[in-house]
Amino acid sequence: MTYQIISSDSHADAPPEVYFENVPKEFHEGIPHTVTEADGKTYLMVRGQKVLTMEALPAGRPGGPWQEVRGGQWCEGEGDWEPEKRIAHMDRDQTLAEVIQGGATWALFDPDPELQMAVCKVWNDWAMSVYKPYQTRIQPSATLPIKNIPAAIAEAKRLAAMGYTNVQMPIYPIEKSYRHRDYDPLWAVLQETGLTVNLHIRSGTRKSTPFSAGRVHNYCVDCTDGIVTTSELCSTGVLERFPGLKFVTLEVGAGWAAWLMHTMDGIYHAHPETSITLKKLPSEYFKQSIFCSIMMDTVAMKNIDTLPADNLVFSTDYPHPEGTWPESQRRVGLQVAGWNAEDIEKFTHKNAERLYGFPPAAEILKTVSAA
Repeated sequence: MTYQIISSDSHADAPPEVYFENVPKEFHEGIPHTVTEADGKTYLMVRGQKVLTMEALPAGRPGGPWQEVRGGQWCEGEGDWEPEKRIAHMDRDQTLAEVIQGGATWALFDPDPELQMAVCKVWNDWAMSVYKPYQTRIQPSATLPIKNIPAAIAEAKRLAAMGYTNVQMPIYPIEKSYRHRDYDPLWAVLQETGLTVNLHIRSGTRKSTPFSAGRVHNYCVDCTDGIVTTSELCSTGVLERFPGLKFVTLEVGAGWAAWLMHTMDGIYHAHPETSITLKKLPSEYFKQSIFCSIMMDTVAMKNIDTLPADNLVFSTDYPHPEGTWPESQRRVGLQVAGWNAEDIEKFTHKNAERLYGFPPAAEILKTVSAA
């Protein structure tokens, strides 16, 4: 069986020169760039600090080397940003369409709100100019800084007018959590414009756990941001005040989601005197407004009685090594075994069509077949 797949989470970024040529010079120190030092190693530098050693990429896993997608060069962006190359890679993977997440999200870790907005506007303008002719198959995600909420509101309105269907915001803002009423004017605009809000792993203002702890611990700890923010949105009244908001948690799995819904409701019943009074149970707000992306998470998929297919979307995470490219068809098949056809379609493409403004998968398939 061939599944009609739309990926809610794939990656690209503009070439560094796009930022250096368009971001005001006073912010150039905050733009990541590579340098090769006397030890022969290449380092990624930001604000004068080495933040990552750019070692040679390892050989790819069986099923298709991901190295050939990236070309082993960070400076070309995450994967090939060129639309034609991406579409060729989608065709190889039998993926009909994708949302490109993550452009300029590295700026969201910078302490300067003016730098954040300057950098993200460059990505937002560049990405729409590059991908707009291809929006049937590629929807870029705008990056929306939130340190300055009035500026974020103005940018959200601009993005909607430009034709964006979705934005990426920090998954865990430590300076001011999403339950704060100061965000209400921004929520109102996002609800009015219908912009879907993406919450991607490590897209926030909280610094990640140190790499010295190892990739496994680092990744697992970062995934907990999805639990923290989802719980906050569902249990503190945000989604009661703004029922039209749609949030998608990306690359943080969903094996926790059934547990979270069960636990939120249990604590709400057990401690009504110290819980925020809601018109519905927290789990109902989850089902109303929260969507979880799945790459390969059989734990989540076994809980479809609690975490329904209505709240799931698929992602390839192209071109990252923990993703499913170029074997997404097989990975989907392993996870939906025993599901009914309606739920499979919701997971593989229908929910993504609704969230990101893609045409029906059957229509995309016709254009792919014609090509």
